[in-house]
Amino acid sequence: MHIVRALGARLRSWAASRWMARAGAVLFVVSIPIALVGSNVRILFGTQQLYTFAINRYDVAAVSGIPAPELLRATRELRAYLLGPGDLVHIAVTDAAGRTGPLFNEREVLHLRDVKHLLGRIFDLQEAALVVALGYSALRIALGRRKGLLSVARLIWVGGTATNVAAIAVAVSAMLGFDRLFTEFHMLSFSNDFWQLDPARDHLIQMFPLPFWEVATGLLIGMTLIESAALALAGWWWVLHEERAAHRQPMTNRSESEPKPVRVK
Repeated sequence: MHIVRALGARLRSWAASRWMARAGAVLFVVSIPIALVGSNVRILFGTQQLYTFAINRYDVAAVSGIPAPELLRATRELRAYLLGPGDLVHIAVTDAAGRTGPLFNEREVLHLRDVKHLLGRIFDLQEAALVVALGYSALRIALGRRKGLLSVARLIWVGGTATNVAAIAVAVSAMLGFDRLFTEFHMLSFSNDFWQLDPARDHLIQMFPLPFWEVATGLLIGMTLIESAALALAGWWWVLHEERAAHRQPMTNRSESEPKPVRVK
């Protein structure tokens, strides 16, 4: 009876460990696209050149009636707000007629607060995904050594490939109808309609019109495609390298174990 109980406990422990291993592998694969997309969003929103591009490319000074130097200063303050502390944004500008006032109206301020909160959630997910990816990799390699590294490489191959396929699907969807994709994203991401702005009077949409978001989305997809492809190729290469080494090993062992011929004088 004692033997049966011990065997049952061992089987339950084995099943739990297998389940944990599979759950860890799934989390690792899922962490790859989250880490890549989150990192790229962080990079793009933190790149001042992208804000400057929007002001210069879409002639925002003429559309808004605010001089370009004022708009460029405002983008630096906006970038600091989105990535830093603070709940509501307060940016004052002087227009071409010499009148000084707030750049954004109440609706735009509330939408920017929503954007800031969304970015915060994305950055939190990115950081958690990086912890999962690095922690899982370190644990598997520490426990399994070379076999652990091979397992991680296989999962990187799978995660990188899956991310690449998903990025291609999003790119195709954007090319077929970016307006629809843009609208669906906002409806899923926000619980209100503050994002529906008027290009005739709202400075936020004047500064960052729909064509700008097409460019930004293209950059995000392109960066993710390149990174995920690099990860998939690196994982595939290591798996192929290890498989070839494993095939060569038995042949080497056989040749070493075979008796050497004795030369008769």
